[in-house]
Amino acid sequence: MSYHERVNHERLEQHFFWILVAAVTVIFAWTVQSFFMPIFSGIVLSILFYPVYQSLHKKLYGYGSLASILVIALAVILIALPLYGLGNLLVREAIDVYQSTAVDPAAFLSDSFARTPQLLAYAESFGISEIDIRARLAQAAQTSSTWVLSFAATATTQTLQFAIQLVITLYLMFFLLKDGTSITDAVGRALPLSHERRDALFARFVSTVRAVVKGSIVVSLVQGILGGVLFWLVGIPNPAVWGAVMAFLAILPFGGPTLIWLPAAVILFYSGNVVGAATVFAGGAIGIGLIDNVLRPILVGRDIKMPDPLVLLSVLGGLATFGPGGVIIGPVVAALFLSVWEMFAHERRHV
Repeated sequence: MSYHERVNHERLEQHFFWILVAAVTVIFAWTVQSFFMPIFSGIVLSILFYPVYQSLHKKLYGYGSLASILVIALAVILIALPLYGLGNLLVREAIDVYQSTAVDPAAFLSDSFARTPQLLAYAESFGISEIDIRARLAQAAQTSSTWVLSFAATATTQTLQFAIQLVITLYLMFFLLKDGTSITDAVGRALPLSHERRDALFARFVSTVRAVVKGSIVVSLVQGILGGVLFWLVGIPNPAVWGAVMAFLAILPFGGPTLIWLPAAVILFYSGNVVGAATVFAGGAIGIGLIDNVLRPILVGRDIKMPDPLVLLSVLGGLATFGPGGVIIGPVVAALFLSVWEMFAHERRHV
């Protein structure tokens, strides 16, 4: 075989090998696509609890398996059980909302209007009639109650699926904690990137996960719980549902829970419940506001920050593409997108 024939043969073999690698990777990804969320959840939880694992690993004199089991038990106690309890409460209240609104929305709204005559008079001064308000609120109640029923039915029918995914998440978490360093090194060696690029991307991924979970998810959950407690204290129906709405809005970089508790305080005031209005307003302005202004910077620390428009687009896009898990996946993808383009721009400036 001549030199040129040997070069062509090696080039053909290399191209075929890359095609084979890509094809096998795509087929494998398609095979495990149903378990994408458990895999991603296992990675996220491993990143969050890895400092705890390292501490336990030292105290247990290198018994990695035992340290990993203890960390998983801690994660179940701190995360899984509380979320399960809150989920059950939310589903029960969601069913109550559906039963109260879907059957006869107009009757459901009548009692609310009877308690707020001053608010109706104030609205009519702007040319907004009670009939218009009833029609729009009844339509919104019917639409939201349909979504609530769908949510409750999905949560009920997918209990077994959720349990299976939880087991997979914890199983992966066990090995990622115990063998995380070796797995990361193996993946890094396989990537055709320089050490600088690889380390920068890994660092960006880890910092983004921590920033999103600690600075957005944890803070929004705390704000939602506090908002739900405030609504429960003043007697507003379905406080868990409203707390869940406030928690979701707290993730978005504008408005936040204020879009819920401030109108609630106004309605309470015009309905004559001055003490309840003052309670909700003070709790929202001081309690929920301080959580966002004080707790968020403490939890985020030196982790990455993204522009608010990009946060909004990544969260909404992640929700539309991946469902609830998109709240984390979207910002992580956006942060990696920024990192890659920052590297590209940096290299272009030095060409």
